[in-house]
Amino acid sequence: MLGVLAFVMIGRASHQAGESLAGVTSTAWPFLVGLAAGEAATRAWRRPAAVVPTGVGVWLATVALGQLLRVVSGQGTDSTERGRIRWARVKGATENALRELPMRNFAFRPGFIQPLHGITSKTPVYALAYRLSGPLLPVLRRLAPNAVTTTEVIGRAMIAVAEHGYPKPVLETRDLNAAAE
Repeated sequence: MLGVLAFVMIGRASHQAGESLAGVTSTAWPFLVGLAAGEAATRAWRRPAAVVPTGVGVWLATVALGQLLRVVSGQGTDSTERGRIRWARVKGATENALRELPMRNFAFRPGFIQPLHGITSKTPVYALAYRLSGPLLPVLRRLAPNAVTTTEVIGRAMIAVAEHGYPKPVLETRDLNAAAE
């Protein structure tokens, strides 16, 4: 876990993103979920010091699932369309193109979405990530309340934004939570 936090701090520093607790937590959660999934998948508690399969498996899961969750949550979207990361540029270009349409539209970047009311993902890796991160959610909500939202809040926010609009065209987790109130 310390390795993930060091990785996040270095990444945030290299992008001049600041080092607030909320910012670090917001950036760290996808990788911490990946770390937990990797530890569960490799049964890391059985051979914690083994480089193979434990170390390599945990590392791969941390990076791969962490990046996947960043993409899905909209973290790192590049609205300038000039960054080095292709998916971020493409997502930014898509949001920009939608804003050019002759109608009101809003981009949602929800961060971590807690499924409620029996909702489960049909994508196996997401379902596993949600199962493994469940115990971490109370801690994540306390450390970074603006990094976590729920399926219910997103639904309410969609209705509220469709009916009343929102001052910003891009709604991050904090905005979604506010719009749903």
